[in-house]
Amino acid sequence: SDAVSICATCPNSQRKLAWTLSQYGQSYSPGGLYQLVYSSGGKVWYTSSTDSGRTWKPERFIADGMYPSIAADTNGAYVVLNDAGTVHVFKYADSGMVADLSIPGDYASVEAAPVVSFNNAALLVVFEKSNGKLKYDYFWDDVLMEMGEVPVAGDVWPAMRPSLSKTGTSQFGLAWVEEQDRAV
Repeated sequence: SDAVSICATCPNSQRKLAWTLSQYGQSYSPGGLYQLVYSSGGKVWYTSSTDSGRTWKPERFIADGMYPSIAADTNGAYVVLNDAGTVHVFKYADSGMVADLSIPGDYASVEAAPVVSFNNAALLVVFEKSNGKLKYDYFWDDVLMEMGEVPVAGDVWPAMRPSLSKTGTSQFGLAWVEEQDRAV
């Protein structure tokens, strides 16, 4: 068949999971702390498990929005989401929201799924803007240090569906799809 599918690069699930062995000085050994965010009915929810996912705490409402993503380590969890084109960034703990780090005027494409990665004190949020370019917000110790458009060689747009990973101390890897048929 000659049918074309872009589902291999679509946001793959409404549920996003993060895992860490300890957080805020509390150890969750042996199974660690599982933290899950998901969207349902235009709302984003958070839940956690300390017994390897056998049981989960009651869900807690985070905010209106869709396309949540989560990253966590010993200093907390960060949740990003898209609320009708406005990107929100929340610092979260198993006990509840710690801080709202959202940037006024951080606008994404309405269908954009923002992504987040956390590495030591460095936090990176990347999302697709309505003009087809990728924007980033870089935080250090929960303070916004830098923001701008992701520079792309050759200025090939649109850039869509970013994906992040941490690659070293305070370093990140970023990948995205260009023109719906070519991955970078």
